[in-house]
Amino acid sequence: MTSVLATHVDEWSNALTSGVPQTPNQANFFPKTRYWQWAFKLAGSYDFPYGIQAAGTFTSQSGDVWGRDARFTTGLVRSGSLVILMEDPASNRLPTQNIVNIRIEKRQKIGFGTASFQFDLFNVTNTNVELAVTTRSGSSYGRITSIVPPRIVRLGVGYTF
Repeated sequence: MTSVLATHVDEWSNALTSGVPQTPNQANFFPKTRYWQWAFKLAGSYDFPYGIQAAGTFTSQSGDVWGRDARFTTGLVRSGSLVILMEDPASNRLPTQNIVNIRIEKRQKIGFGTASFQFDLFNVTNTNVELAVTTRSGSSYGRITSIVPPRIVRLGVGYTF
């Protein structure tokens, strides 16, 4: 099985759709944000003799878009700080995420039911692309805050009757 999803994001800023900004946080100096998001998934399984089944999935998706922002403290009573976009919210993109997962399962008739023994391997290629970064200007700007979890092996046993 396979699936493909593609979405074209073409949105006006809230300042243009909501009328005149009432606070500085509503102002957006980048009136039109345009970018593509996409995802692809491929999954399959095969039944071998002797109750052995193998299955796998491959998922590929575009990274999130992001733009730098800055926080300014004003010292005013009503508005202690302002966050202003410093560049288009879609000016940067995180890397594409490609993840492969596999499962091997053996089924065996035991008593009145069936036991299954599973071996799962997640993130086979052990990719470590970033999922999020700090977008706020300052000493931590661009710092990676989240990555794809590492390769994981799981063993499982199940019994159905």
